[in-house]
Amino acid sequence: VNLPDSLIYIGPESFSGITLLSEIYIPSSVINVGESVFVGWEYPQLISIAYEKEDDLPWDPDTNQGWNPYWKNNCSNEVIQFSGEYSIEYVLNGGVNNDNPTTYTSRDRIVFNDAVRTGYTFAGWYLNADFEGENISEISIGSSGDMVLYAKWTPNTYEIVYIANKPADASANVTGTMLNTQHNYDEESKISENVYHLSGWSFIGWNTKDDSTGVEYADGETILNLTNNNGEKIYLYAQWQKNSYTIIYHNNKPNIASGLLSGSMSDSVHYYDTPKALSINQFELLGWTFVGWNTDTLGNGEYFSDGEQIENLSMFDGSTVTLFAQWVQNVYSINYLSNKPSNASNIL
Repeated sequence: VNLPDSLIYIGPESFSGITLLSEIYIPSSVINVGESVFVGWEYPQLISIAYEKEDDLPWDPDTNQGWNPYWKNNCSNEVIQFSGEYSIEYVLNGGVNNDNPTTYTSRDRIVFNDAVRTGYTFAGWYLNADFEGENISEISIGSSGDMVLYAKWTPNTYEIVYIANKPADASANVTGTMLNTQHNYDEESKISENVYHLSGWSFIGWNTKDDSTGVEYADGETILNLTNNNGEKIYLYAQWQKNSYTIIYHNNKPNIASGLLSGSMSDSVHYYDTPKALSINQFELLGWTFVGWNTDTLGNGEYFSDGEQIENLSMFDGSTVTLFAQWVQNVYSINYLSNKPSNASNIL
Protein backbone atom coordinates (compact mmCIF):
# COMPACT_ATOMS: atom_id res chain seq x y z
CA VAL A 1 0.00 0.00 0.00
CA ASN A 2 1.36 3.42 -1.00
CA LEU A 3 -0.15 6.18 1.08
CA PRO A 4 -0.91 9.31 -0.97
CA ASP A 5 1.52 12.26 -1.02
CA SER A 6 -1.29 14.47 0.21
CA LEU A 7 -1.52 12.60 3.51
CA ILE A 8 -0.20 14.55 6.49
CA TYR A 9 -1.58 12.65 9.49
CA ILE A 10 -1.71 9.04 10.66
CA GLY A 11 -3.70 8.43 13.84
CA PRO A 12 -2.82 6.20 16.79
CA GLU A 13 -2.98 2.44 16.13
CA SER A 14 -4.07 3.07 12.54
CA PHE A 15 -2.41 -0.08 11.21
CA SER A 16 -2.10 -2.06 14.41
CA GLY A 17 -2.86 -5.76 14.22
CA ILE A 18 -3.03 -5.80 10.41
CA THR A 19 -1.01 -8.89 9.66
CA LEU A 20 -2.19 -9.45 6.07
CA LEU A 21 -0.69 -6.21 4.82
CA SER A 22 2.81 -7.03 3.55
CA GLU A 23 4.13 -3.51 2.86
CA ILE A 24 3.21 0.11 3.37
CA TYR A 25 4.83 3.25 2.00
CA ILE A 26 4.69 6.49 4.03
CA PRO A 27 5.51 9.65 2.05
CA SER A 28 7.42 12.62 3.47
CA SER A 29 4.19 14.63 3.44
CA VAL A 30 3.19 12.83 6.63
CA ILE A 31 4.22 15.17 9.43
CA ASN A 32 1.99 13.99 12.28
CA VAL A 33 1.83 10.39 13.51
CA GLY A 34 0.18 9.06 16.67
CA GLU A 35 1.27 6.38 19.12
CA SER A 36 1.46 2.64 18.45
CA VAL A 37 0.62 2.84 14.78
CA PHE A 38 2.00 -0.56 13.82
CA VAL A 39 1.46 -2.80 16.82
CA GLY A 40 2.15 -6.45 15.97
CA TRP A 41 4.03 -5.86 12.73
CA GLU A 42 6.77 -8.47 12.19
CA TYR A 43 9.26 -9.38 9.50
CA PRO A 44 8.75 -9.94 6.52
CA GLN A 45 6.22 -7.09 6.67
CA LEU A 46 7.76 -3.77 5.57
CA ILE A 47 7.21 -0.13 6.47
CA SER A 48 8.98 2.12 3.93
CA ILE A 49 9.33 5.71 5.11
CA ALA A 50 10.33 8.49 2.70
CA TYR A 51 12.36 10.33 5.32
CA GLU A 52 16.10 9.78 5.02
CA LYS A 53 16.60 8.76 8.65
CA GLU A 54 14.68 8.54 11.91
CA ASP A 55 16.27 11.71 13.28
CA ASP A 56 14.58 13.61 10.41
CA LEU A 57 11.09 12.76 11.65
CA PRO A 58 9.54 16.01 12.90
CA TRP A 59 8.60 16.25 16.57
CA ASP A 60 7.97 19.25 18.82
CA PRO A 61 7.75 18.15 22.47
CA ASP A 62 6.38 21.52 23.51
CA THR A 63 3.30 21.22 21.30
CA ASN A 64 3.25 17.43 21.00
CA GLN A 65 3.11 17.86 17.26
CA GLY A 66 4.89 15.61 14.74
CA TRP A 67 5.82 11.99 14.84
CA ASN A 68 5.08 10.81 18.34
CA PRO A 69 8.21 9.20 19.90
CA TYR A 70 6.12 6.08 20.57
CA TRP A 71 4.83 5.71 17.02
CA LYS A 72 6.54 2.30 16.61
CA ASN A 73 5.56 0.83 19.99
CA ASN A 74 5.31 -3.00 19.88
CA CYS A 75 6.49 -3.02 16.30
CA SER A 76 9.57 -4.99 15.26
CA ASN A 77 12.49 -2.80 14.18
CA GLU A 78 13.13 -5.22 11.35
CA VAL A 79 10.08 -4.04 9.41
CA ILE A 80 11.17 -0.35 9.28
CA GLN A 81 13.02 1.07 6.28
CA PHE A 82 14.15 4.65 5.86
CA SER A 83 15.26 5.98 2.49
CA GLY A 84 18.87 6.98 3.16
CA GLU A 85 22.30 5.38 3.06
CA TYR A 86 24.40 6.14 6.10
CA SER A 87 28.10 6.37 6.80
CA ILE A 88 29.98 4.54 9.53
CA GLU A 89 33.19 6.19 10.72
CA TYR A 90 35.65 4.26 12.88
CA VAL A 91 37.94 6.00 15.34
CA LEU A 92 40.46 3.20 15.79
CA ASN A 93 42.70 4.70 18.49
CA GLY A 94 45.82 2.99 17.16
CA GLY A 95 44.12 -0.14 15.89
CA VAL A 96 43.20 -1.48 12.45
CA ASN A 97 39.69 -2.00 11.14
CA ASN A 98 38.83 -5.60 10.45
CA ASP A 99 36.66 -5.64 7.31
CA ASN A 100 33.82 -3.64 8.86
CA PRO A 101 31.60 -1.76 6.37
CA THR A 102 31.69 2.01 5.99
CA THR A 103 28.03 2.42 4.91
CA TYR A 104 24.69 0.82 5.66
CA THR A 105 20.96 1.19 5.08
CA SER A 106 18.08 0.55 7.42
CA ARG A 107 17.53 -2.81 5.70
CA ASP A 108 21.00 -4.03 6.72
CA ARG A 109 21.86 -5.98 9.82
CA ILE A 110 25.56 -5.52 10.59
CA VAL A 111 27.48 -7.47 13.18
CA PHE A 112 30.75 -5.67 13.82
CA ASN A 113 34.07 -7.45 13.75
CA ASP A 114 36.56 -6.66 16.48
CA ALA A 115 39.27 -4.24 15.46
CA VAL A 116 42.84 -5.44 15.93
CA ARG A 117 45.85 -3.81 17.58
CA THR A 118 49.21 -5.32 18.40
CA GLY A 119 49.63 -5.77 22.13
CA TYR A 120 46.04 -4.90 23.01
CA THR A 121 42.74 -6.68 23.50
CA PHE A 122 39.71 -5.12 21.85
CA ALA A 123 37.18 -3.96 24.47
CA GLY A 124 34.28 -2.91 22.24
CA TRP A 125 32.86 -0.22 19.97
CA TYR A 126 31.37 2.83 21.63
CA LEU A 127 29.35 5.79 20.41
CA ASN A 128 31.49 8.30 22.32
CA ALA A 129 35.16 8.97 22.89
CA ASP A 130 34.75 8.56 26.66
CA PHE A 131 33.42 5.01 26.22
CA GLU A 132 30.35 5.73 28.30
CA GLY A 133 27.25 3.56 28.13
CA GLU A 134 26.91 0.16 26.50
CA ASN A 135 29.24 -0.94 23.75
CA ILE A 136 27.85 -1.51 20.27
CA SER A 137 28.18 -4.97 18.78
CA GLU A 138 25.79 -4.63 15.84
CA ILE A 139 23.46 -2.39 13.86
CA SER A 140 19.98 -3.87 13.77
CA ILE A 141 17.60 -3.74 10.84
CA GLY A 142 15.51 -0.58 10.97
CA SER A 143 18.35 1.59 12.27
CA SER A 144 19.24 4.83 10.51
CA GLY A 145 21.65 7.75 10.64
CA ASP A 146 25.38 8.30 10.30
CA MET A 147 27.45 6.71 13.02
CA VAL A 148 30.87 7.28 14.58
CA LEU A 149 32.26 4.31 16.48
CA TYR A 150 35.19 4.54 18.90
CA ALA A 151 37.42 1.53 19.51
CA LYS A 152 38.27 0.83 23.14
CA TRP A 153 41.42 -1.09 24.02
CA THR A 154 42.83 -2.86 27.03
CA PRO A 155 46.61 -3.35 27.08
CA ASN A 156 47.66 -6.97 27.14
CA THR A 157 49.40 -8.25 30.23
CA TYR A 158 52.16 -10.82 30.41
CA GLU A 159 53.94 -12.57 33.24
CA ILE A 160 57.65 -13.00 33.83
CA VAL A 161 58.76 -16.21 35.54
CA TYR A 162 62.23 -16.20 37.10
CA ILE A 163 64.02 -19.57 36.87
CA ALA A 164 66.97 -20.33 39.20
CA ASN A 165 68.67 -22.38 36.44
CA LYS A 166 71.28 -24.25 38.50
CA PRO A 167 74.26 -25.19 36.29
CA ALA A 168 74.76 -28.92 35.78
CA ASP A 169 78.25 -28.84 37.31
CA ALA A 170 77.36 -26.75 40.35
CA SER A 171 77.98 -28.67 43.57
CA ALA A 172 75.69 -26.52 45.74
CA ASN A 173 71.96 -25.89 45.45
CA VAL A 174 70.52 -22.52 44.48
CA THR A 175 68.82 -20.80 47.42
CA GLY A 176 66.18 -18.06 47.44
CA THR A 177 62.76 -17.67 45.83
CA MET A 178 61.41 -15.14 43.36
CA LEU A 179 57.78 -14.31 42.64
CA ASN A 180 56.46 -13.91 39.13
CA THR A 181 55.88 -10.32 38.00
CA GLN A 182 53.04 -8.86 35.91
CA HIS A 183 53.71 -6.40 33.09
CA ASN A 184 51.50 -4.36 30.73
CA TYR A 185 52.07 -3.84 27.04
CA ASP A 186 53.44 -0.39 26.10
CA GLU A 187 54.29 0.29 29.75
CA GLU A 188 57.90 0.42 30.88
CA SER A 189 58.69 -1.68 33.93
CA LYS A 190 61.67 -3.28 35.60
CA ILE A 191 62.83 -6.86 35.85
CA SER A 192 62.98 -7.93 39.48
CA GLU A 193 66.33 -7.75 41.24
CA ASN A 194 67.84 -11.23 41.59
CA VAL A 195 67.59 -12.83 45.03
CA TYR A 196 68.90 -16.26 44.06
CA HIS A 197 72.24 -17.35 45.54
CA LEU A 198 74.60 -20.12 44.47
CA SER A 199 77.73 -20.75 46.54
CA GLY A 200 80.91 -20.35 44.52
CA TRP A 201 79.13 -18.79 41.55
CA SER A 202 78.27 -15.21 40.60
CA PHE A 203 74.95 -14.16 39.09
CA ILE A 204 75.62 -12.27 35.82
CA GLY A 205 72.13 -11.56 34.44
CA TRP A 206 69.06 -13.11 32.83
CA ASN A 207 68.47 -14.83 29.52
CA THR A 208 65.41 -16.12 27.70
CA LYS A 209 67.27 -19.43 27.17
CA ASP A 210 68.70 -21.62 29.90
CA ASP A 211 71.90 -22.09 27.87
CA SER A 212 72.39 -18.30 27.40
CA THR A 213 71.70 -18.41 23.65
CA GLY A 214 68.60 -16.23 23.88
CA VAL A 215 68.03 -12.55 24.64
CA GLU A 216 70.06 -11.17 27.54
CA TYR A 217 68.72 -8.84 30.23
CA ALA A 218 70.63 -7.14 33.01
CA ASP A 219 69.49 -7.47 36.61
CA GLY A 220 66.74 -4.90 37.28
CA GLU A 221 66.75 -3.75 33.66
CA THR A 222 63.92 -1.54 32.40
CA ILE A 223 61.93 -3.49 29.82
CA LEU A 224 59.12 -2.84 27.35
CA ASN A 225 56.93 -5.26 25.43
CA LEU A 226 58.68 -8.62 25.84
CA THR A 227 55.60 -10.10 24.13
CA ASN A 228 52.38 -8.81 22.59
CA ASN A 229 50.34 -11.89 23.52
CA ASN A 230 47.86 -11.52 26.33
CA GLY A 231 48.48 -13.82 29.28
CA GLU A 232 51.75 -15.21 27.93
CA LYS A 233 54.46 -16.31 30.35
CA ILE A 234 58.01 -15.19 29.64
CA TYR A 235 60.67 -17.33 31.28
CA LEU A 236 63.92 -15.65 32.32
CA TYR A 237 66.75 -17.96 33.33
CA ALA A 238 69.39 -16.89 35.83
CA GLN A 239 72.87 -16.94 34.33
CA TRP A 240 75.78 -18.03 36.50
CA GLN A 241 79.53 -17.71 36.24
CA LYS A 242 82.06 -19.72 38.25
CA ASN A 243 83.94 -17.66 40.80
CA SER A 244 87.70 -17.60 40.38
CA TYR A 245 90.33 -17.50 43.09
CA THR A 246 94.11 -17.27 43.05
CA ILE A 247 96.53 -19.55 44.88
CA ILE A 248 99.72 -17.92 46.08
CA TYR A 249 102.65 -20.27 46.74
CA HIS A 250 104.75 -19.05 49.68
CA ASN A 251 108.24 -20.50 50.21
CA ASN A 252 107.78 -20.30 53.99
CA LYS A 253 111.50 -20.59 54.85
CA PRO A 254 111.81 -21.70 58.46
CA ASN A 255 113.37 -19.18 60.81
CA ILE A 256 116.06 -21.65 61.84
CA ALA A 257 117.04 -22.54 58.29
CA SER A 258 120.57 -21.32 57.51
CA GLY A 259 120.75 -22.65 53.99
CA LEU A 260 120.02 -20.83 50.79
CA LEU A 261 116.39 -20.97 49.53
CA SER A 262 116.11 -20.82 45.75
CA GLY A 263 113.39 -21.02 43.11
CA SER A 264 110.19 -19.09 42.39
CA MET A 265 106.58 -19.95 41.67
CA SER A 266 103.83 -18.08 39.83
CA ASP A 267 100.34 -17.83 41.25
CA SER A 268 97.76 -20.20 39.81
CA VAL A 269 94.13 -19.31 39.00
CA HIS A 270 91.36 -21.76 39.86
CA TYR A 271 87.58 -21.82 39.26
CA TYR A 272 84.93 -23.02 41.66
CA ASP A 273 83.58 -26.51 40.99
CA THR A 274 86.46 -27.16 38.58
CA PRO A 275 89.17 -29.63 39.69
CA LYS A 276 92.73 -28.54 38.97
CA ALA A 277 96.14 -29.68 40.14
CA LEU A 278 98.34 -27.53 42.33
CA SER A 279 101.52 -26.33 40.74
CA ILE A 280 104.55 -28.55 41.28
CA ASN A 281 106.89 -27.12 43.87
CA GLN A 282 109.85 -25.19 42.45
CA PHE A 283 111.37 -24.09 45.77
CA GLU A 284 114.60 -25.64 47.11
CA LEU A 285 116.05 -25.12 50.56
CA LEU A 286 119.56 -26.35 51.24
CA GLY A 287 119.50 -28.89 54.04
CA TRP A 288 115.75 -29.20 54.10
CA THR A 289 113.20 -31.42 52.29
CA PHE A 290 109.87 -30.14 50.90
CA VAL A 291 106.99 -32.28 52.20
CA GLY A 292 103.88 -30.52 50.84
CA TRP A 293 101.68 -27.47 51.29
CA ASN A 294 99.54 -26.18 54.12
CA THR A 295 97.12 -23.29 54.62
CA ASP A 296 98.96 -22.46 57.85
CA THR A 297 102.63 -21.52 58.14
CA LEU A 298 103.19 -23.94 61.01
CA GLY A 299 101.34 -26.75 59.31
CA ASN A 300 98.24 -26.60 61.51
CA GLY A 301 95.83 -25.93 58.64
CA GLU A 302 94.68 -28.02 55.69
CA TYR A 303 97.41 -30.12 54.08
CA PHE A 304 97.93 -30.69 50.35
CA SER A 305 100.50 -32.86 48.66
CA ASP A 306 102.64 -31.56 45.83
CA GLY A 307 100.64 -31.40 42.56
CA GLU A 308 97.47 -32.57 44.32
CA GLN A 309 94.17 -32.23 42.43
CA ILE A 310 92.19 -29.66 44.39
CA GLU A 311 88.72 -28.09 44.16
CA ASN A 312 86.82 -25.27 45.87
CA LEU A 313 89.45 -23.88 48.20
CA SER A 314 87.47 -20.59 48.18
CA MET A 315 83.91 -19.69 47.14
CA PHE A 316 84.53 -15.96 46.84
CA ASP A 317 85.19 -14.41 43.46
CA GLY A 318 88.60 -12.71 43.20
CA SER A 319 89.81 -14.05 46.54
CA THR A 320 93.30 -15.39 47.26
CA VAL A 321 94.42 -18.53 49.08
CA THR A 322 97.99 -18.75 50.32
CA LEU A 323 99.66 -22.14 50.56
CA PHE A 324 102.81 -22.34 52.63
CA ALA A 325 105.60 -24.73 51.71
CA GLN A 326 106.27 -27.25 54.44
CA TRP A 327 109.89 -28.25 55.18
CA VAL A 328 111.57 -30.88 57.31
CA GLN A 329 115.21 -30.70 58.27
CA ASN A 330 117.43 -33.23 56.57
CA VAL A 331 118.96 -35.70 59.05
CA TYR A 332 122.52 -36.93 58.82
CA SER A 333 124.69 -39.21 61.02
CA ILE A 334 128.26 -38.59 62.23
CA ASN A 335 130.45 -41.65 62.57
CA TYR A 336 133.40 -41.30 64.96
CA LEU A 337 136.44 -43.55 63.99
CA SER A 338 139.33 -44.40 66.41
CA ASN A 339 141.83 -43.99 63.65
CA LYS A 340 144.69 -46.03 65.40
CA PRO A 341 147.99 -45.18 63.79
CA SER A 342 149.58 -48.07 61.97
CA ASN A 343 152.81 -47.95 64.01
CA ALA A 344 151.01 -47.80 67.37
CA SER A 345 151.99 -50.91 69.57
CA ASN A 346 149.31 -50.54 72.21
CA ILE A 347 145.92 -52.05 71.94
CA LEU A 348 143.15 -49.45 71.25
